Amino acid sequence: AILASLLVFVFAETRKRAKLGQSRAKLCVWWCLDGCLGVALVLWLHIFLLGSALLEEDDCPNTRNTSFPVYFAELDEWHCLKWGDQAKLSRQPHGDELLLDCNTTFIDAIGADFTAYRRKCPPCPKDPTFNDEVEGCFTYSGRSAICKAAVHIGAFPDTEGGSFIVAGRRPLATYEGCLYSGFHSSAYTPDPTSPSLADQWAFTIVNTDNTRAPYDSVTLVDWSKGGGGTLAEPWKAFTADVTMSVAGRNFTGSVPIGPGQRNNTPQIELNYCADAKVLADRPNACEHK
Repeated sequence: AILASLLVFVFAETRKRAKLGQSRAKLCVWWCLDGCLGVALVLWLHIFLLGSALLEEDDCPNTRNTSFPVYFAELDEWHCLKWGDQAKLSRQPHGDELLLDCNTTFIDAIGADFTAYRRKCPPCPKDPTFNDEVEGCFTYSGRSAICKAAVHIGAFPDTEGGSFIVAGRRPLATYEGCLYSGFHSSAYTPDPTSPSLADQWAFTIVNTDNTRAPYDSVTLVDWSKGGGGTLAEPWKAFTADVTMSVAGRNFTGSVPIGPGQRNNTPQIELNYCADAKVLADRPNACEHK
């Protein structure tokens, strides 16, 4: 901007002096100065554009993101988050919808997995076994029957069946029973000295209208600039303050911004290149959220 302003000033001054009849020798000095500034401006523009082209990678083009792409490694999901806002994650189911029977447990149907899946249940009319096969209150033990837990949390009526999204969570030390949807689930305390695989996992039914059900939430509190970073990797100079409760784990602390962080605690990656690298099927996914 300064170089362009000088060029305009010198050009205007040269024209003014020419109209005043200044000698050719003096005008030549002004015209030479004007030309030098013009060449300098053109060279600067070339350097700027070349530098931008070199710094912009094919898999990380310029975007107009209004929210930040964040990858959650445990969930295998990308979400668009705004700075300063607490975001309730709307879980994204993976794979095809599969039909379960009424008695299939989480550990048998899903296994050791935090990923969200869409499942479908037939009608599972309430009977005395419901109480024994559903352990917990909205966060259920890994040995609980998924379909009966879905009825308990209110995902669908027991006489109709329906579709829902189930997701694994970290286990609780103790599961309290509660009365909901017409039946009382059971309490359960796993043996901490010899936990089975089912005892090492819990689950919930996500994206329901039950306001008492657990949900995953994240807040990008703020960001700060420190040392490090280069022209090619400027993000290495920045960190984000994050507060999150995801899959039953709570975390508050600083997270480096940029790729390569998903395997570090808390296994999230704040990466503004996500649209091009990962979300090719949803271009500009975080530009309007």
